[in-house]
Amino acid sequence: MIKQLLALDGVLVICHFRDDGALVEGYGMLGDDMMVRLAKFAHDYKRMVQGNTDQFSMFTGMPGW
Repeated sequence: MIKQLLALDGVLVICHFRDDGALVEGYGMLGDDMMVRLAKFAHDYKRMVQGNTDQFSMFTGMPGW
């Protein structure tokens, strides 16, 4: 099913990673070493966005950002 996403216009790489950032599987136009780097970047980005949403929730008093 994950490979089907490559059929969408503009999608070059699909990367599936665990919660700790480890690569599970990756498909597309990148080599394996770049897939690992992409998984790490996506993991770090997810953590950064989660931190920002936690701050918004804290400052606004609204749950569920």
